[in-house]
Amino acid sequence: MLRRWWFACVLGESAAVLVVTLLGVLVSRVVPEGSILHPLSLPLTGAIEGAIVGLTQARALRPLGVDARRFVLATTLAFAVAWVGGAALSAFEPAAPPSFGLLLVAAGLAGTVVGFLAGLAQSVASSVRDPEARFRWELASAAGWGAGMVASAVVSDAIWGAFSFGVLAMETGKGALVGVIVAAVTGPVLRATWLRD
Repeated sequence: MLRRWWFACVLGESAAVLVVTLLGVLVSRVVPEGSILHPLSLPLTGAIEGAIVGLTQARALRPLGVDARRFVLATTLAFAVAWVGGAALSAFEPAAPPSFGLLLVAAGLAGTVVGFLAGLAQSVASSVRDPEARFRWELASAAGWGAGMVASAVVSDAIWGAFSFGVLAMETGKGALVGVIVAAVTGPVLRATWLRD
């Protein structure tokens, strides 16, 4: 089961980052700068990431009796809401670029919020009735995604540049790294969450 979970997290997040990166490039090249479509694309981007991650994770959890449709829908909605929240907060960014340390703190907080929302939505959608099991899953999801986003910010600092296949490959690898971290943190509470009911 843990092997399936690791594979699901790594495949899901790397594929999600690949698709989201391509979507971002498409929007930036097709939609004029300053268009209302730029902020409107954010919930769609979050929903796409959540759907891909939710689908791969749900397939891994299927042997434990998780309802895949509800799990994917919950994860999709959680990521969409998190991306909208992140876009709203970005409106308050200072004019000067933030320090690298502040960027890491922001990435960790954003990942923690995404992870908590995803964990909450997944446990509710899957009808996890044990409050302790639900709390552990939400906490593990928040910690995993928080740590993953910090790692993502560190790697992103080294791969900024003009779009190319090399950059696309590095972005996909960054997604795989996030997936590894999420799997490592959430894996130990996997069975305790989905089998205790």
